[in-house]
Amino acid sequence: LSPVLMPASPQAAGVTYDNTHGPVDKVLLNFNEELVPDYDGDLVIGGHFHLPDQYSIPGISSLARDIETDKALLFVTLFDRSFSAAEVLSKQYRTQPGIVAQWVMDTNLAAAGGSHGIISGNPEREAGFYEEDAYGQLVYRDVYSNSSNADGLVIPYGSVLKIENGSFAVETTAIFDPFMSGISTLLYKVKEDEVSGLKKGFALHLCQAGPERNPETTYSDLASIPEFTIWLTCYDGSETWGTQVNAHYTLDCTTQVISAKQYKTILISVNRLTNKIDIYIDKVLKGSADIPQELSITTTSVPTTFLNELAYIPESRYTRLVDHPVTQEAVVNEVEILSNGINNTIQPVWRPDTTYAIQITTRDKVNGAVPPSGEHESHPSLPSFQPVELIEATYLTHKRSNGFQNLHP
Repeated sequence: LSPVLMPASPQAAGVTYDNTHGPVDKVLLNFNEELVPDYDGDLVIGGHFHLPDQYSIPGISSLARDIETDKALLFVTLFDRSFSAAEVLSKQYRTQPGIVAQWVMDTNLAAAGGSHGIISGNPEREAGFYEEDAYGQLVYRDVYSNSSNADGLVIPYGSVLKIENGSFAVETTAIFDPFMSGISTLLYKVKEDEVSGLKKGFALHLCQAGPERNPETTYSDLASIPEFTIWLTCYDGSETWGTQVNAHYTLDCTTQVISAKQYKTILISVNRLTNKIDIYIDKVLKGSADIPQELSITTTSVPTTFLNELAYIPESRYTRLVDHPVTQEAVVNEVEILSNGINNTIQPVWRPDTTYAIQITTRDKVNGAVPPSGEHESHPSLPSFQPVELIEATYLTHKRSNGFQNLHP
């Protein structure tokens, strides 16, 4: 039996189990700490996260949205602060104040923050970058290349990763082929409830669509250079919000054609004081938006659950409850019927110290026909002091055996 989510309600809710060959041996109740998840999801660098269908990508079919396009990432950094345009231009790579966690993508070990990752799938290696070592020598470093939905680096949630309740920033550098169309998941940090499907968090996607790009085409002016798109999406329960920015591909300065390998640095800055989200690509501000409700600050609360009754209902009783459910509406309706029977019906009034009579007519049927002498009338006299209850009982329980029989109280 699959888990069933029982919503909070004053009404009774049931789970039907119809396997006659497997008896019920236990009932397990799991109480959700919070119905809507908090910002406590794992950080996944790479991998696959479905970009919602409501955000249309021209030239990308619905099937292709679930097939990852190849990409590699050089590094990912989380900050517990936002950045202005001037600060982005002067920002340092390793020593920038505000770094809470950082991963250089040639290893699963954290370069800062201590949150080490777990490699998923089977990522390959490709040329990454050169970096000076402690002796001033340039050292070559290759990085993980993700070519399937499963390839990525999973950073298990820890308190250091929860940066969304204040001003924060996320930065990554992506390597990708500009001549491949499709959608690539750069990173996501989304907590999803397995039963209800409610989500909390954000995701970052790279989209390459539109007309096919020819590696031999030269471009002489900026306006003619094709563009790629970065999508930022945020999630809160069942609600989704998204924004996109575009940027030109990088050209080879010598040949004026699109470089076969693109290096793009994306920085998302969230400023709670100004209520703004800024998106930078290669240190240039490409878009700005108000912080949506889906990225609002979460407040912690102590959840309370009241379990009134847990009962096993046999099949016969369950069938009766299905046919005549005990709901608030049914109870109210029954009370109204009883009330109308009392208040909207004229009751007989027995006047004291009087004598009255009741006319009773009986009928005999023989083989479905009534003989000429088959109807009889009787006028039993009832004294005024006869109790009403006894009169009604005598009348209702009277049975005729042979011929006509007078009624007596």
